[in-house]
Amino acid sequence: MYLALGRKSENTATVRAAKGALTGAYLCCNLGEMQADGSVTSRKNATEVADETEAIRAALASVTGRADPEVWHVVGVSQQAIESRSWARSGAPGKFAELAASWHSTGLIVDYEPSTNYSQAHAEAYGRFLEALGEALRNTSAAGAGGGSQREMRAGMDFAGWGILDQPFWHAYAAASLGRYTSMSPTYSGADLLKDEAFAKSALAGPLPAHAVAFGLGTELDSKCPPPKWQYHWTEAPLRKFLADIASRGALSVDLWRADIDGYCAEGTAPWMLDAVRDFVSGRLG
Repeated sequence: MYLALGRKSENTATVRAAKGALTGAYLCCNLGEMQADGSVTSRKNATEVADETEAIRAALASVTGRADPEVWHVVGVSQQAIESRSWARSGAPGKFAELAASWHSTGLIVDYEPSTNYSQAHAEAYGRFLEALGEALRNTSAAGAGGGSQREMRAGMDFAGWGILDQPFWHAYAAASLGRYTSMSPTYSGADLLKDEAFAKSALAGPLPAHAVAFGLGTELDSKCPPPKWQYHWTEAPLRKFLADIASRGALSVDLWRADIDGYCAEGTAPWMLDAVRDFVSGRLG
């Protein structure tokens, strides 16, 4: 599940309340950013990020029984930096890796959503950046759970059904051998189930490594919550059908994008949605 950084007590409570549905977390959003000149900046205090990361990791460990649950961090990059390759001249991948290590991260998810230049050259340029980022992360040690044994960090990306994030360009990203490929649209929304299922079928058929693919789902909130900014149109029966379909095709992971990420509702995600995800995680669907 995506969690907004800076809400440590609420985030750990969310993890505990969703026992059986969550196995990891993404701390969001744009905790570090690559500027047009390739420089890497962060507005967050590394010690505070690491403290919240470890608190969430401990909460996850308590509900999953896993020794070192995954807590990824979401970063942003400039389109100009990707197209001009200023990142290569500035050493941005290494600087991102240093940030990730200071945050006690499992790895970095790059949230890159360019709205122009849907070309193969652009996709390949982005793929080269992702490959360099993954190499830098693998070569930089991060403290393990509780500051103990070291972990090898990984890179990941958001992919989608539009622009250079869509299927015609997936070969460029498969070559980067990332640790996570997590989808946004169309699977965030349940408004068009057939489209979601077709997209998932394509994503699991290659060239992306199926074991590293996760399907994003926009959450539905508890009935006590006010209408959120983001509306994702899921209901229980279509959600269970979608989860059963992707499970039957070998999908291993789904990621929950909080509809209330800009302002948490105390009651949080609808219980029926968490129950459906619990059944997916436990293997009872498919």
